[in-house]
Amino acid sequence: TVYGKEIAFYTPDTTKYKGISIGSQVWMSKNLDVSRFRNGDQIPKVPGDNWQAVTTPAWKWINDDSVTYSGYGKLYNWYAVTDPRGLAPQGWHIPAMTEFDSLRAAVNSCGGCLKEIGTAHWLTPNTGANNITGFTALPNNGNLPSMFACFWSKDSYTTPTGVALRLYYDYNNLEVEYFPKYIGISVRCVQD
Repeated sequence: TVYGKEIAFYTPDTTKYKGISIGSQVWMSKNLDVSRFRNGDQIPKVPGDNWQAVTTPAWKWINDDSVTYSGYGKLYNWYAVTDPRGLAPQGWHIPAMTEFDSLRAAVNSCGGCLKEIGTAHWLTPNTGANNITGFTALPNNGNLPSMFACFWSKDSYTTPTGVALRLYYDYNNLEVEYFPKYIGISVRCVQD
């Protein structure tokens, strides 16, 4: 499997990203961090922790802390992820679970191959973390160090739930999970 070819690009709000090759795909090497849709429309910020009351596109910082979590990207609800105005930058898209399945196959379901090394951000033991892909997944569920990282797919599971990929601190697998669509979690885009 081929890992790590880096491709630099900018989003319309001039945020710089790198793309990395993993298998036959090119993924962003960090979480999405935009506050506008591709067409320029502003994405509203969730007030406080009021995710449950929101059924329209929204984002927020982890713990509402833009300083501590500035390198983590923003959290988005599923409504932002699937909005027709386009959350992903031009040339990129939100992955379907079939694309996450291809990612899982490329790393032989090795979650550690995608996780940042060490325990500065992940809880101990951060099992299997070697980040050989350059994906550098950071946990995104609250205070540091933390337990898991989740990434939305564009797929719906049921009317109230969407599908995501999840990495845990204490084992080395990549798991498919189902979350309420109002929940804010991270986004990684894949190249068109």
